[in-house]
Amino acid sequence: MQNDYIIRMLQQMTVVFTRIIGLKENKRYDEALGATGEELKKRIGITPKLIDALAWDEIINLITTNEPQPSGKCLTVAGLLKEEGDIYRLQGEFEKGYERHLKSLYILLFANERYGVHLLEIDRLIEQMMPSLSEYELPRDAKRMLFGYYETAGKYAKAENILFELVNEPEQKRQDVIQEGMAFYERLLQKNDEELKKGGLPQAEIMDGLQELQKKSR
Repeated sequence: MQNDYIIRMLQQMTVVFTRIIGLKENKRYDEALGATGEELKKRIGITPKLIDALAWDEIINLITTNEPQPSGKCLTVAGLLKEEGDIYRLQGEFEKGYERHLKSLYILLFANERYGVHLLEIDRLIEQMMPSLSEYELPRDAKRMLFGYYETAGKYAKAENILFELVNEPEQKRQDVIQEGMAFYERLLQKNDEELKKGGLPQAEIMDGLQELQKKSR
């Protein structure tokens, strides 16, 4: 039921996103930003300048307060922020584009983690933003959320890549991650070969990763 509601909401937003993308592709960047700003104000009642000033969790509070179906609004707002990030990058404002993409990523990961939203739309938006996000060092909490997302999405090789980024942090920060990583590998060992192949992580590599973490935990 929740996914059906989200799909209907996204279908209703198709006209809005088509207009924004059209303006973007025709290099009418100011108009495109004006359109995203209008939609964001309509959805969560704040201006682009205030979005600059707010942390992602404060934006989440605006989305979810008194909202009976916050998951759909999360995806809509994340999509609008993603488009703003794209436009800023096209204008050469790469850091501002990264900040918008990062806030969009947080909202998508929050929707997946809190509401159990598993849609191709989330995966599409994340994959489109990752090239620009990877130009910067993601915050630790974003990496941890992304690790969990990739596992639930069945993208086990990508989850492992994030896991080892976390494991290779300074020792005082990594002990809890090592335990989580070993639990991750143990969960994967319960899956069949077809699932593991689809996720890009065969059993032999899982055993190698598990043994490496076991060594680090001693």
